[in-house]
Amino acid sequence: MENWSRSATTSQRLIEAMNATHMKQADLARATGLSKGGISNYVMGRYEPKSDIISKLAKALNCSEMWLMGYDVPMERQDKKTPTEEPKLSEGEKIMLDLFR
Repeated sequence: MENWSRSATTSQRLIEAMNATHMKQADLARATGLSKGGISNYVMGRYEPKSDIISKLAKALNCSEMWLMGYDVPMERQDKKTPTEEPKLSEGEKIMLDLFR
């Protein structure tokens, strides 16, 4: 397990991400399906969002979940998918694809 230190609060990071994306609390509520009151509580630091909420917030704000939780990691979301090679097509598949296009 990695030893990551927290450098900021979730509340501070929420405000920073909202400013970076020009989102208001109402916009974030609509984007996540959370209540405006809930968003306000997280922004004000009254409550810490649980992991499922962090995931929704990070996705809506296009930032890393770990960054949003205050850890000293890059803000940018990391694509969880690993790059894969394109599948090899048979000659028949290539012809069908060309005909389709």
